[in-house]
Amino acid sequence: MLMGTHLTKRRAVDLCRVATCLCRPVI
Repeated sequence: MLMGTHLTKRRAVDLCRVATCLCRPVI
């Protein structure tokens, strides 16, 4: 359970980073 939660959290952070990188050039 802990591993699954950690993995999901890490995945969310990765998605946030990608979104930020994609939004940066626009801004």
